[in-house]
Amino acid sequence: MPTNRKIVRIGALLACVALAGLAWRERRSIQWVVAATRSTSHFRPSPIDARVFYEPGAETLARAVAEAMPRAVATVEREQFGAFDIPVRVYVCASIESLVRYGANSRAGGFTLSHRVFISPKPENTVERMPRVVTHELSHLHLGQHRGLWDNLPVWFVEGLAVEVSGGGGAEGVTDSEVRQAIAAGRTFVPSATGKTREGATANHLSQHLFYGQAGSFIAYLRALDPNRFASFIRAVESDQPLSSAFEHAYDTPLDPIWQRFVAAAKTSLNKAP
Repeated sequence: MPTNRKIVRIGALLACVALAGLAWRERRSIQWVVAATRSTSHFRPSPIDARVFYEPGAETLARAVAEAMPRAVATVEREQFGAFDIPVRVYVCASIESLVRYGANSRAGGFTLSHRVFISPKPENTVERMPRVVTHELSHLHLGQHRGLWDNLPVWFVEGLAVEVSGGGGAEGVTDSEVRQAIAAGRTFVPSATGKTREGATANHLSQHLFYGQAGSFIAYLRALDPNRFASFIRAVESDQPLSSAFEHAYDTPLDPIWQRFVAAAKTSLNKAP
């Protein structure tokens, strides 16, 4: 086959791939718009906390959510350095199908979209776990209220912050020791500060809980390293600054050297463990 015909066919194939990707993204965007504007008028207000609403059949879970709300809100406002911009609204679903209709993955414990938080009724969402789940989702809500859409932030930061603020919400399936062991073995994500990647657990060949655990541990390290610098970093990100410039301005260094120090510290603490 002549070279120019090969080039034409390759170009046509690449164009088809690009169009397929565009079509998928447009379809996904339409689905999210539908979910973000879906009515919640059938949700009933909780008699315990007016910020919580529930579908008939979700009364028990809604009670646990409502009881967790005051402390969860206070924790997020303290740990993310500011009040919520608009009133908080949390919706407790009675079925997984309902959760999915509002835009969530069926496996999610909670989901935040368009300034609304939805809580899943899946069996893993026990009464004991609710404070962490609610706080985790409110961390996302706080970030979204202050920054607007945060899909230009890397997943490790968004989820790591929520895990750290909630005291482990989303990473309950792994221990601190398991997180350190994975880091020592080189089984880690590589944090990006550019905001150009949305790669999460699967792309980094980690389980969801391990990815969340490592990200949360790194955020905790950044906070402990210098609380004042960390506060400056989070405030800058929430004021819509790019993560890379917010980090470098706060810590006077790019992200990677701090990450390498974190990895070294994790290895050292593992070696010192009894």
